[in-house]
Amino acid sequence: LGVTLTLVYPPIASECSNCIIDVQTGRSTGIYKSGGPHPFTNYTVCPRCGGDGRTTAASTENITVRWYPNPRKFGDMPMTANNTEGFVKIIGYISDLPKVKRASSYQYGMGGMTEKYVMEGEPIAHGLTRTRYFEMLVRRV
Repeated sequence: LGVTLTLVYPPIASECSNCIIDVQTGRSTGIYKSGGPHPFTNYTVCPRCGGDGRTTAASTENITVRWYPNPRKFGDMPMTANNTEGFVKIIGYISDLPKVKRASSYQYGMGGMTEKYVMEGEPIAHGLTRTRYFEMLVRRV
């Protein structure tokens, strides 16, 4: 179709693999867990989780979409905002739609710069049969 769009999913919290967790508080005991990735002195702050006992990691995935940053090319797509500045229309495969809806934000990079976007409204079916593509508006944040 065109360009690569990076989907950024919400961060997932997981138990720290570097320290032992206190079962009552759910926080780090400050004791190094044998085999952990970042050794540290016992009874100090764990360098991996900062003493929280949990780490968060955001996952990403790339998909290919058509990218229309020019508002004049939006055609008959319904606009939800009077000002189209910062809005981009994207068209992608309908098979990627569940991933797109699950993502919390989107990143598009060009020429060494990366811009962050969020969904503006709901995606709609696109094309003659309306079974192969979707289109939606995203807003730059």
